[in-house]
Amino acid sequence: MSQITGKVVLLGSSGVGKSSVFIRCTHEFFHPRTTATIGTLCYFKTFRIETTTVKLEIWDTAGMERFRGITYMYYRHADAALIFFDITSRKSFQEVKFWINELRNNCDNFNAPGKNLLFIVGNKLDLASQREVFRDEAYQYAREQGAVYYECSAKSGLGVQELFEDVAQNIYDKFEPNSVKLSETVAINSEDNVRQTTKCCNK
Repeated sequence: MSQITGKVVLLGSSGVGKSSVFIRCTHEFFHPRTTATIGTLCYFKTFRIETTTVKLEIWDTAGMERFRGITYMYYRHADAALIFFDITSRKSFQEVKFWINELRNNCDNFNAPGKNLLFIVGNKLDLASQREVFRDEAYQYAREQGAVYYECSAKSGLGVQELFEDVAQNIYDKFEPNSVKLSETVAINSEDNVRQTTKCCNK
């Protein structure tokens, strides 16, 4: 059986729940009082695709402003980047642009379409009734950026597993040129959890 290892970085401003999604993915539980990440955390998550093991090396980076100067060192050689915002905070959505610019300014591969994989993720889907950013708007913005769009909830787990399964699938597609490519943009329906398709180190 062959194995592929892909480096995945989680980016986003403080308070968007990025670390909670990281914990939900890697440890399969929700911690209601997750503290702000200082520096980075890294963990491995493994998926089986066809006859290949896809190992995601997932890095949770600091979103606090005083740590942004060192964060770029961890995503310079990433294969995929997930940029998070809080769907109940328009300010956090506006800051996605900052993270995309940071990524592209410090990692040349993210400037070339198809080279590296970009996901924009709206978290806190369990608070959908308090939305300030609607799915269609975020979906359209993701398309403009050449990114995949997802919504999820670290608290309920809704959409988290599907998100990282698609990250693994996309990394598999990247390194296996004969595989069937996925669509450009994916969204999670907040009402019935139907996917709509248009086209760490644990030392």
